[in-house]
Amino acid sequence: MKKKYLSVIVLGALLIGLIAAMTNKEVYPIHNEESLTEMPVVSAKEKYEEALSGGADLCFWYDDASYDTYFMDMAANYYEETGVVVEVNYIDVMDYVGEIYDVTMAEGALPDLYLLSGEELEKAHLYGVAGENRNAESYVGAVAANAITASKCHGKMFGYPLSFNVCLLAYNNQYFETAPESLQAIIDYSDDNEPDENVQYLLEWDAYDPFFGFLFVSDSVRLNTEGVGVLEASYDKSRLEQSMLFLEESLASFSLPLDTVTEESVISDVINGVTLCAIVDSDSIKELGSSAYNIVEFPRLSEELDAHSVALTDMILVNDYTEKVSEADAFAKYLTLDNYASVWDMTGHYPVQLQPGGDAKANVAYSAYNNAIPAPNSHDAGGFWINIKDMITDVIKEQL
Repeated sequence: MKKKYLSVIVLGALLIGLIAAMTNKEVYPIHNEESLTEMPVVSAKEKYEEALSGGADLCFWYDDASYDTYFMDMAANYYEETGVVVEVNYIDVMDYVGEIYDVTMAEGALPDLYLLSGEELEKAHLYGVAGENRNAESYVGAVAANAITASKCHGKMFGYPLSFNVCLLAYNNQYFETAPESLQAIIDYSDDNEPDENVQYLLEWDAYDPFFGFLFVSDSVRLNTEGVGVLEASYDKSRLEQSMLFLEESLASFSLPLDTVTEESVISDVINGVTLCAIVDSDSIKELGSSAYNIVEFPRLSEELDAHSVALTDMILVNDYTEKVSEADAFAKYLTLDNYASVWDMTGHYPVQLQPGGDAKANVAYSAYNNAIPAPNSHDAGGFWINIKDMITDVIKEQL
């Protein structure tokens, strides 16, 4: 799931990925008294690709390559079940919503529906390319409350929510009998305990990513997005100063490798047991596999300072300009409500529904998502995230 709050109105080049991979044919024997003949079995994907060569009934866009397998498989299955051919296009541009608008306004094939990161919903609405969710009532009670919130803009539900991302804490259960109650508790643990030589860090996270940086300012910020196209962020100055001081002290205590740390290096260190704890996102849980780490909702910073994750939501939007509203609506529902159990296996993103029989980590992630602060979807939210990044970077510079 992309974290796209720092690329707001930036133009790039259009790259379109078309589905062209052919799978190997499976065979099955047909027996009779005289001969044994092997006949090819045509897969759902092959049937779909053959039908697609003759033209599509719907055009679907997405801009996150982690969904490749899911959307391709769903399009093939949907054709087999309904006979409707959906052309699936991966679009790699910086100003994704702007590209949707430009193509929609131009002569030619517009996307009838598309994947959208929730913080860009108001932008899509203001551009006029967001149609209302015609099945809104089907989602109420079926998905997390934050998924409904993220899918709404100025009182109306536009999005068909699909999946989420949220911050979590991973801790090595070989050292901690119970989950740390705060980040300060991790520091306190190190004062009284000596970990193995393999352990190099107390706590790691991608310190430069404002998605994680929000945790350190969340107790002091208040967001107001009631005005159209306007995000108002106000801070409790005293609590913000305390939070920044705690961050400064934490960076020193945890000895975070600021010169080299990335989200990928943190995940690698968790897998290899190099760090006692790590701040991770729910999209990373699949990568962690069966490592000796428990996953819990992100705790407080300290006894005095609380912390809240921000909730990101991916959703499907029906283009308000499509002439195939009913068909697009049906496919959006198929992707988000009818087949949500396949989302995590194919993408690593947790669906916005609580999964029946889901493991403990899935349940923790779902609870954390419901308890998180929804990401602001204001048209000018990019400036807010840049401000968070700047505040965090200023503290980091003091440590370098």
